[in-house]
Amino acid sequence: MSLIERIEKQINDLSEFTSTPGKGTTRLTYSKEDLLTRNYIKNKMMEYGLTVQEDGFGNIFGKLEGTLKDAPSVMVGSHFDSVPNGGAYDGPAGVIVALEVAALFAENQLTPKYPLEIIALIEEEGARFGGGLMGSRGIVGTLSEESFKNLRDEEGITTIEAMSKIGLDPTLPKRRNPNNIKAFLELHIEQGPILEEKNIPIGVVEAIVGLTQFEVTIEGKAGHAGTTPMDRRTDALVAAAQIISQLPGFAIEEGEGTVITTGRLNVLPNGANVIPNKVVFSVDIRSSKEKILTMSSSG
Repeated sequence: MSLIERIEKQINDLSEFTSTPGKGTTRLTYSKEDLLTRNYIKNKMMEYGLTVQEDGFGNIFGKLEGTLKDAPSVMVGSHFDSVPNGGAYDGPAGVIVALEVAALFAENQLTPKYPLEIIALIEEEGARFGGGLMGSRGIVGTLSEESFKNLRDEEGITTIEAMSKIGLDPTLPKRRNPNNIKAFLELHIEQGPILEEKNIPIGVVEAIVGLTQFEVTIEGKAGHAGTTPMDRRTDALVAAAQIISQLPGFAIEEGEGTVITTGRLNVLPNGANVIPNKVVFSVDIRSSKEKILTMSSSG
């Protein structure tokens, strides 16, 4: 089996660990699908001669020592959680390719100068606990212990409860000493159309895109759809729609590759013949310019 075939097989193997078979990859953090994927990755790490560890968030590390004693690691990897009904290559491609880098060292009996660490990150998408980048934020120390413990999913389950359910230990060390990291490299599938349209097989990232997410609540007044005159209505959904429709224009006006997305919308009481009295929607803002994200977060 060639290297390319081996990589493709392993990505396909991971795509089987989904709660939506036949409808893309749905692999939420600390779910049973997470556990199956986690065990697969750890087994591959051990097969390739790596020393395996997990931190207090559930991030997975597989380390190959280098010739330099106590030197910082070159970290290579990506995330293994997914958005609902996501693609098989989104995240796992970077993890599997990183594992194959380690495999090449083993197969060719080579030792790197600096330690090589393969990393598989949790909750980068934020599909279960919101916000995203939980694994990487935790490593660099921008997610406090208190904030981590207070995170809950839509069913009210905390991170600690979810971790314990699949046998993870939230008391393990969390923040990574930055002096122990020399570099971080990630291969990721392009999620937009640019490279594909230009028939370019690979691109190099020139800027890191920052992310800010909000949850907006609009409150109105419920009323009967058939008996409340139009000029007497306080329709929360109409107000929300007016706001959301303006967001793309703000992104275009800001420029600098700024994009704004509303991907989640909850309408209450969600009845076909009832005027909505409450709407909660998400706003996801991404930009390569910090000033745009800073202005957004400050209102």
